[in-house]
Amino acid sequence: MNSFFTALRTLLLLVSVAGAAGTVCSVFRQESPAPTRQEFELKLRYALNLPLPEPEVGTDVSEGSLRKGGHGHRLISREARKHGVAPELIFRAAKKYGLDPAVIAGLIERESDFDPRAAAADGGRGLMQLMPEVCRERNCRDPFDPAANIEAGTAHLADLYGALESIPDPEERISFALAAYNGGLGHVFDARQVARELQLDPDRWEGNVEEAIQFLKFRSFYTRFRHGKCNADIVVNYVRSVRALADTFAPES
Repeated sequence: MNSFFTALRTLLLLVSVAGAAGTVCSVFRQESPAPTRQEFELKLRYALNLPLPEPEVGTDVSEGSLRKGGHGHRLISREARKHGVAPELIFRAAKKYGLDPAVIAGLIERESDFDPRAAAADGGRGLMQLMPEVCRERNCRDPFDPAANIEAGTAHLADLYGALESIPDPEERISFALAAYNGGLGHVFDARQVARELQLDPDRWEGNVEEAIQFLKFRSFYTRFRHGKCNADIVVNYVRSVRALADTFAPES
């Protein structure tokens, strides 16, 4: 009798896995080319409700600072002055555009470590690593000038935040805006659509759109969307690290 129930449990497990695999296959049925093994395994994880692997690129912050809702211990003014940046530039821009100065400070630290002369091979310049197209749009003639850079970068982030007004929770929306700052607004819109297809919440970043965006690494997904392939691991870790760095800053008195 025990062997009968063991065999029955095994059969039910196989049927369950086969059904999940059928769900996976149906997603790709009319797509070309066939999904890669990595792509298939990722979709299978969703079908079987298994935990997803961590992104490949590590964050730039310590494990201790990644706690959610943690309490900061650093003052923005002290950190900025330590690197020769006038802290009032951060506070003024944050107030003007209605953003949290801790997020601006975290973004600056992540992008340039408060170095006004920072320059990247991809074209990023200055404290907030402004790209040439952002400089043109914001009439920022000298991205290495801290005042001009912070003004233009904060305005750009605020525009991205405003473009995502359909996301009701401000805390969620800033994560999406940071993802757009790093990876482009188009990829964020595409990832929200992928989340809908996967029956994830398109208005929540953590555990939802941050996982859906991983599919935009794969050809049989990104070719179906307007903005193409996305460096998803970099975007996911960027949002995590900026939010974690922002979390280390204490409110200024």
